[in-house]
Amino acid sequence: MKINPYIKFIIFFILMNHYIYSQSVNIREGKKAFAKKDFKSAIEYFNKEIQTSPNECYGYYYLGLTYERMSEKEKAIQQFQNAIKVQCPNELKEQAYWKIINYYRFIEDWENLYIYTKSFLKFKPNKEVEKYYHLAEKNHNPERLAIKDLLNEAAQLEEDKKYFQAAKKYQELFQTTKNVVYLVKAGNLYKKAGENHKAIEIFENALQYDPNNWYANYELALFRYNNGNPKEAKKHIEISYKNIPKDDVKNLYILHLLKGMILINLEQIEQAQEIFNRIDELLKKHPKQIQREKNYYILASFIKVLKDNNYSAFQKYIEKENFENHLLQIIYDVQSQNIEGLYESCIDFLENYQTNNKFITYSNFINQIYIILLLNERNNINHTEKLLSLKNELISEPSGNILLKKYLSYKTFLESSNLKENELNLILNELSYENFLAVLLIYNTYQIKDYKSLEKYINQYRNKLQNLNQNRLNAFLYFIDSVIGLFNNQIDEGYKHLENAIKLNPVYKTIAKEDPLIQKIIQEEKQWKNLVESNTFLDIFTQ
Repeated sequence: MKINPYIKFIIFFILMNHYIYSQSVNIREGKKAFAKKDFKSAIEYFNKEIQTSPNECYGYYYLGLTYERMSEKEKAIQQFQNAIKVQCPNELKEQAYWKIINYYRFIEDWENLYIYTKSFLKFKPNKEVEKYYHLAEKNHNPERLAIKDLLNEAAQLEEDKKYFQAAKKYQELFQTTKNVVYLVKAGNLYKKAGENHKAIEIFENALQYDPNNWYANYELALFRYNNGNPKEAKKHIEISYKNIPKDDVKNLYILHLLKGMILINLEQIEQAQEIFNRIDELLKKHPKQIQREKNYYILASFIKVLKDNNYSAFQKYIEKENFENHLLQIIYDVQSQNIEGLYESCIDFLENYQTNNKFITYSNFINQIYIILLLNERNNINHTEKLLSLKNELISEPSGNILLKKYLSYKTFLESSNLKENELNLILNELSYENFLAVLLIYNTYQIKDYKSLEKYINQYRNKLQNLNQNRLNAFLYFIDSVIGLFNNQIDEGYKHLENAIKLNPVYKTIAKEDPLIQKIIQEEKQWKNLVESNTFLDIFTQ
């Protein structure tokens, strides 16, 4: 049956009309601008189309044509490459492929020609493309091609947010090329994947090949700082300073912020003030490149609070009910010696922000506040138990003890004790502040008779403390071990530990009598009674 030519024309007209108007406004207007050689407007329209429909190829394809007409070949090829990655009609996709293939054939880029001819043949068989494929196969460098394949795979995995797998690909790239850039990239992706320990390992590995790599040093400074080791953090941040490109003002700003917080933790408040002044100078010179962020105001707040006792000067910058606002309230309560308020603000902080993973963490400060409260609240069993339930272990290397030093200088906490106050003070006076905190936690946990926590803490810190090789301290540790032994019904072991404590320091004969577990055993075991109550000439002479 023959179709009337007039009807054919009507159908063709309708289809063409539908095709034209089914295209988006941006594509239609972009084509018009392109036809008038108004390439600037065409680029704007096609970019708008890409923003509106990033998973369709029209914007990319026509943007590629525009750049091609402007003789910006590399930009054009980039857009054609984008076009073949997304949804695209076959005829348009084929045209984009040919643009790419002809370009790489012309400049004799055999690796890319090999990649795209191979990709084209998966999309559609073509004898002409096969010729180009075999030509590229003869001339390409397999090692360089393997690197490009790995790069493409890594980039795709990263785009799909498969960070762990992408990191592994970048590690493979490093093994192939020994380019530290890929190792740093792998470290970043492990960090994004939540594999912080693996990220640290990678950044440390990067420094073995390039000790002056500013970014790897920055990341390690951040990890060390967040894990309570500001001394090591400072070493890394100094190397970053020396090696960061001087025109990289955005990253220099971030380095300044981190260094300021490290210095505060090291109690170097004047130096932190100098860093803050440098930040202000940087912001004045580059107001368009850098915007003040929350960490800037946090650093300013800490400096003002710790240097000038000016709590309110910068608080206006801190949002209500957020992480930093609670922290500043804690500092204010410390300085005003408001113990009741301090307890409430610290409990609020611990309950709400234990797992908060900020750019700048405050674990060292909270560690000290925790000790202050344990000391101050030890006669309030409910408060002490609440504190212990929320934070059952100290950081391995607590530091930045400015708040604790300030507070302990205001008031003596050791007024009543069944472990002689003078004896404990003698022990503490021999210790660095890092070990000071550990001993205080062990002592205070013993005071409230929380023997399970006591056992955990003594196991956590025993090796470190025993290595100090101080008789008074080791006598104290033996005494605590004795109490734990009795708690676990290990009578003989408890006896040996107490015997060792008394050999190192006879004062534990008197102290042992006051402990409820030992009191009970003294009444039942003659051996224990003799150990605690027998007097020798040396005992009389030393007491």
